[in-house]
Order: sequence, then C-alpha cells, then structure tokens
Amino acid sequence: MKIKFELKPHLTETEVTITSAVKNDEVKRIVDALKHLNRDVVGQKGQEKIILKLVDILYFESVDDKVFAYTAQAAIEIKSRLYELEALSAPFRFARISISKILNLNAIVAFKSSLNGRMEARLINDEWIEISRSFVPALKQQLGGQ
Repeated sequence: MKIKFELKPHLTETEVTITSAVKNDEVKRIVDALKHLNRDVVGQKGQEKIILKLVDILYFESVDDKVFAYTAQAAIEIKSRLYELEALSAPFRFARISISKILNLNAIVAFKSSLNGRMEARLINDEWIEISRSFVPALKQQLGGQ
C-alpha cells in the first residue's frame, strides 16, 4: 500500500480519497478505520453533555442499570443501552467480553490467562480488565485465533 499526503490550505475540512484497482478486504478495513475516527457517542457528566470520539473509548460497562464509557481520563454516563452500543461499535473493533462490558480491541496492550478459563487484558492506560470465559473463544477468533 502506498500512502500519499497533500497539504491544501484552502480546504475547509479534511478529505480522504482511496484509489484502488478493486474493492477488497483491505479497502474495506481502511474505510472502516476512517469511519471509526469520526464516530461519536454522546454522554453526560452532571448537567453537561459530552461528545466522545469512539476511538477514545477504552470500554463500555453497565453498572446498576446505567451505562458508562471509560476513556483513559474519565468515566462518562451514556444514555444508550449496552446492546445499542454493541451494534454501533462492532464494525470498529469493539467486542463483547462479558454480560456487562464491551471492549475496544484497539486499546489492548497485552493478555494473560486467568482462573477458570478467563483472560485478562491490559489496556493502554495500564488498567487490567477481565474477559469472561464464555466470551474468550469469540474474542480469540475476532483477534485472528491468537
């Protein structure tokens, strides 16, 4: 793949053009990655509405009938249900890792095995998050069988 960058000061917004002989899986992954950069989720902290970029979210978690988006800096309440966030985020390398959590696979730095077939993932903020054993096989498959 060849990458080319052009600086055009007169543009009012960034424009991306993909040139390819065929529309294959590589092109689809590039398009999905670019869409991922622009996807937003609206949360609330106190009375303030906060717009979060999906790419900045490490994971979503449901706690006591509330859903939170966790970034490296904060936990923000989200008014959407977890299943809605799962559908929204699935094309962008997010995966269900327990009944109450959806993880951004791009935020994973390392894995380790845990008790009873569970796994733990270390995130970019050095937090360890547990992956329930019933979700481990699907996660391994999504990560390419590793």
